[in-house]
Amino acid sequence: PAAARLAAGRTGTITVAVPALNGWYFSTVVAGAEAVCADAGLEFQVIGVSSPAQRARLFDESSRLERRTDGLVLVDVTITDEQVTSLERRGVGFATVGCHVPGHPGVSIDDVGVGRMAAKHLIGLGHRRLALIGGLADDPMNFDVPLERNRGFRAVASVSGLDIDPAHAESGNFGIAGGYEATTRLLDLPTPPTGVFAMSDEMAFGALMAIDERGLEVGVDVSVIGVDD
Repeated sequence: PAAARLAAGRTGTITVAVPALNGWYFSTVVAGAEAVCADAGLEFQVIGVSSPAQRARLFDESSRLERRTDGLVLVDVTITDEQVTSLERRGVGFATVGCHVPGHPGVSIDDVGVGRMAAKHLIGLGHRRLALIGGLADDPMNFDVPLERNRGFRAVASVSGLDIDPAHAESGNFGIAGGYEATTRLLDLPTPPTGVFAMSDEMAFGALMAIDERGLEVGVDVSVIGVDD
């Protein structure tokens, strides 16, 4: 079968590239893509792209990606204009999740709008000491989502006459443990925040655990917003 596909110029395989598989969001996206491929009778494979070196290797023309897959689904994996041109020249179709590349299909949301919505809600509840729990403190993959959500949140806070204390901006690494640790540090501050925007639900779960551990009541002592449902 593999030889027949090679002779026909098609691999019958779709590849999903993700930064990580140990989180609810990425595993859910992969499961959805796998279900669609199964219905279409296509083979399915997942590639982890958690570093710039792995990303460069994925797109490197010497790796002959076109011999191993007919198409890519890039989940929060950034791609340069040169890499787009290379894939197009080699006949490898691709779609994106979490970002948009002009001329190619993609699924994304308005992340600036997400941040604005979170800030408006917390401020509308009367909060003035706001905090952010974002992604990686040092992100070599240039992950745009936390940057955009941060930008929208701060823009609304600024218009409302509020400045985000630098001590109120924490990294939660998009995980439950990270959200817990970030919130613990926030609550240890001399003047802790009363409104917390966690940029993913997993970090929000960690925040809830930390708040409960202190004997505080969510929605009364501290309000928490997550993202993803």
